[in-house]
Amino acid sequence: MDVSTEEVLNCAIPKWYDNLKAVTIPSVFIPLPEQFVEYLRSDGIILPQGCILPQMCVHGDGDDGSEEGDDDQDGWSGEEGEVPEFTDLLGEMERGIASLGGAVVPKLNWSAPKDATWIISSNTLKCTCASEVLLLLKSSDFVAHDLSRVFKYCTPDVAPAFQYMLCLRQWRDIHPSGEFRCFVRHDSIIGISQRHYTQHFDFVVSHKDQLRDEVVEFFTKYLKGRFFNTNCEPHPLKLSHTLSWIIPPRSPHALLDHAHSISRCGGCVQN
Repeated sequence: MDVSTEEVLNCAIPKWYDNLKAVTIPSVFIPLPEQFVEYLRSDGIILPQGCILPQMCVHGDGDDGSEEGDDDQDGWSGEEGEVPEFTDLLGEMERGIASLGGAVVPKLNWSAPKDATWIISSNTLKCTCASEVLLLLKSSDFVAHDLSRVFKYCTPDVAPAFQYMLCLRQWRDIHPSGEFRCFVRHDSIIGISQRHYTQHFDFVVSHKDQLRDEVVEFFTKYLKGRFFNTNCEPHPLKLSHTLSWIIPPRSPHALLDHAHSISRCGGCVQN
């Protein structure tokens, strides 16, 4: 199944965020210089100069992560002269984190580093400092996909010019049972599933009619007609929209993601 480069670019969060800002999670976008993109592509995990160690980041214990982190930096940095320096970018990250309440989920244009949570102490995507953001990005195969293979299934498969962005999304503690994926064709929902479809949640079964009606209502009221990829022929399933809420107590629905049908939800599409 082929997809155009335009469709892939339209699914990048910097493309659709402004159009749907009112119904998604507050986010900050930071343009990434080419030198930093190459740093992410490089092998190994080397924290840049001036980056404090993750255990020194603030986790509600009042520690400001100051001088001790700098003293221990040699344990991460490798040989002298090999340590990258991104002082301005790190400052932007820290300011972005602070502006969103002190905790964020990082992602690039398309993917969050969900496969790399093992590398930070919280074992989640919750980041409270730039060091944790960098560790997640550098350790993730999903991020590596964004950096090198995101246009793999495109026709033609030549990557167009575009700007890599770091997206910092305000941290929300969302239970997996509250996440749902919608499959959209010609701007209409043709299917709904749990996002975590290999897990069983009793309340999803007992509330399935209510959940279906709420998802359709939310899509119709806030999302229909507002995406760039609406003509999906000749391929029947091009878009997935992930909506999230937690009940009880009920919290507002929120759009989390937007992807073409041959992204990582492809197996679910085919099944």
